[in-house]
Amino acid sequence: VMTVGDWCFSLWREGMSTPLLTSPKASTNVCSGRWSPTRPGVIFIAKDDGTIDIWDLLDQTHKPSLTAPVVSTPITSMEFRPSIGGRSGKQLLAVGDANGNLHVLEIPQQLRRGTANEDSLMSAYLTREEQRVGYVEVRGKVRAEEKEKADIQAALDESEAERLAAAEQEGVDLEQQRRDAVAKQREAEEKAYQALEAQFVQELGITEEYLQEARSDQTMKSTAEHMGDTIDLDDVGLELGGATGVTFRSTVAS
Repeated sequence: VMTVGDWCFSLWREGMSTPLLTSPKASTNVCSGRWSPTRPGVIFIAKDDGTIDIWDLLDQTHKPSLTAPVVSTPITSMEFRPSIGGRSGKQLLAVGDANGNLHVLEIPQQLRRGTANEDSLMSAYLTREEQRVGYVEVRGKVRAEEKEKADIQAALDESEAERLAAAEQEGVDLEQQRRDAVAKQREAEEKAYQALEAQFVQELGITEEYLQEARSDQTMKSTAEHMGDTIDLDDVGLELGGATGVTFRSTVAS
């Protein structure tokens, strides 16, 4: 079955929802189409610019094999006259235009006489196209299913990534909260210790000068221990011992 409309024509096989062949769009609107009565692979397509495209599908399908100018006005109708003398006889094509004129064209011999096996070649061509269209439809369904599965998987992956990111962020927030709580607890303990120290010093009547001297002595002792030396606090002096056995002693003024 052939259909003609807009700027192209299509070939169909009954029972199929996709055409076996759709021609490239023409430069102007196509208005009529006819199969050759003697050659199954030849199609005549009339256009609004007054020309007729002649397609030989066994030769090429991407463009017409010949374009014949007929009239300067749009062609409105086209019909073959029954052949006189069979395939070898004269073949006439009646063409009507928008002005109501009738044009009778005689089809040349090379367009009306085909090869001996043209019928079987055209049948094989249409069968191949039918198989191709069927394969494309099956592949289209498979790809649609694959795309649907991929979209679902992508959505699941995105959801899982968002869940993991939320869980990680929640873990970071909990760790920060724990650190803040520990810092506040240590700060509170430090304040409580300082308050207890102040109360203890006040109760013992220890002066600030004495505390500074005691802290100074403690610092000196810690420094000496770090350097491998000792401090003799009983004599209120500083004793430094070296590898040579020489002892230096100084008295700290009170």
